[in-house]
Amino acid sequence: MKKIAIQLLFSCCFISVASAQNDAPSNSNNRIGIQIGYDQGVLQDQNFSNLNYNLNGLNLALSYERYSSENKYSFYGRLLFQSALLSTSVSNSFESSSLGGGLELGLFRNIGKFGSSDKLSFDIGLRYGSSLDYLDWNYQDSFSFTGVHGLAMLAQIQYSVNGKQSIYSRLAIPFLQILVRPPYNTIDEFIFENEDKVLKLAFTGEFNSFNKYQAFDWTTGYRGKINDRLELDLSYNLKLQNVRKEKSMAQFKNQFNVGLNLNF
Repeated sequence: MKKIAIQLLFSCCFISVASAQNDAPSNSNNRIGIQIGYDQGVLQDQNFSNLNYNLNGLNLALSYERYSSENKYSFYGRLLFQSALLSTSVSNSFESSSLGGGLELGLFRNIGKFGSSDKLSFDIGLRYGSSLDYLDWNYQDSFSFTGVHGLAMLAQIQYSVNGKQSIYSRLAIPFLQILVRPPYNTIDEFIFENEDKVLKLAFTGEFNSFNKYQAFDWTTGYRGKINDRLELDLSYNLKLQNVRKEKSMAQFKNQFNVGLNLNF
């Protein structure tokens, strides 16, 4: 089953992008970036354990954005990989590991610019995301995973402080998802019969809307230009997931990130 978990993880990689549309050089239509960050949060997954866990780990993100010459539209994508240690106050014997990753692709549409010199900008959009979080205790004596594939509504506000600095804030709210969850402690014939069919396992789930799955993904950040091409990107990200089923799952996570972007 360890083979299944690793294959599932890398077949469903994860994203959420942060890109300003009005702070890049006028002769640049593309931005690529890399970010590293620290994750801290809490988790309870009743498929995995009835215990509450504290989560501490690291993440790595790779991003790409392309925007139109008039800055009306922006296409974006991001890959995210994360690894964390799960601990509980009950006993050190229950320390576990968490791996996660995913991919997101989306489109923003600028709906207006306001203020002096159009410094304030509003965007709305739509995002497709595919993610997987995998939990393991004692080399798969107990394990669980949560896969989410679907659409989210996007909203973003950006403010250009001056020609070299900007701040931004954005929110993503999923509204239609395929939710993939194993049974309690993953004892299931379907998983074992299809252990070599990675995509089938990764995407075989149930359609859910707000009734059984709630989540939001909020990011706020600062960008400062180092030169005409390079910029520093500092951000804080807050994520919440809540699965309301017989064996529920809830996760609350803070991310503190630092990154570098290249405009070209």
